[in-house]
Amino acid sequence: MPFTTQSDIKIYHELKGRGNNVLYIGGTGADLRTKPNVLDSPLAKTHQVLTFDQRGLGQTENHYRTTPCWNMPMMRSN
Repeated sequence: MPFTTQSDIKIYHELKGRGNNVLYIGGTGADLRTKPNVLDSPLAKTHQVLTFDQRGLGQTENHYRTTPCWNMPMMRSN
């Protein structure tokens, strides 16, 4: 499974497609296990799309017990 460690958390990500690179940041509540998702869309047929599960969602680690308050600077650093 594709994970990367950033700051204090393991982040799940997927890469699909060919062409120009696109970083897709899903909205709050997005989970790559939910199908269809952006990787099943026409965008991934014409571009190489990198997307990820945000902190505490999907397959990305949930550190709520150790970090109960997430904020935008923390998420940005991921």
